[in-house]
Amino acid sequence: MTRRYGIYQAGLLGFRQDENSKKIINWWKDRCLEWCFDEEDLEWNRWGDQKYLEHIPFLFENIKIIRNIGVNAAPWNLVMNNLYNIHKNDDVVRLDEVELVIYHFGSLLILNEEEFDLWQIERLSFTKEMIDYIYVPYIQHLQQIRFSQMEDVNFQVIVEQEKKHDPKNYFRYPSK
Repeated sequence: MTRRYGIYQAGLLGFRQDENSKKIINWWKDRCLEWCFDEEDLEWNRWGDQKYLEHIPFLFENIKIIRNIGVNAAPWNLVMNNLYNIHKNDDVVRLDEVELVIYHFGSLLILNEEEFDLWQIERLSFTKEMIDYIYVPYIQHLQQIRFSQMEDVNFQVIVEQEKKHDPKNYFRYPSK
């Protein structure tokens, strides 16, 4: 999978307010404007915006690669590869013994205020712990900010998508 999608993901990237960071961001932006599709380009070894990230440590200085498993965890390492034990200790979600800091809700599709496709690409086996400790709190937060009252959310468009979309990992909250 890393051969196709790259060794890094573009979930959360942090940059300092300095010239080196500006050079990196501009370089990455220019690559993405040249070509950025949800498909693999074998000739140029690229996929989406992610595979460009592999070049950055070789082209730029002063780079820090975060290797903490609790940063940018996502379905591909928690469900698809089942790499870590998910549990809660002292109200903190942990992957093995490392605190989950940032989760990438990649491919989550909001069908409406109560219905979601947790991973719209393919059918996956989400554990109860993953649902209870990661997805439910996030969905509750989304519901608290009241989608229907947000100006930038067009539920008519989402409803039209729902009609065309066959959920792979359907989830309703609250469940009825």
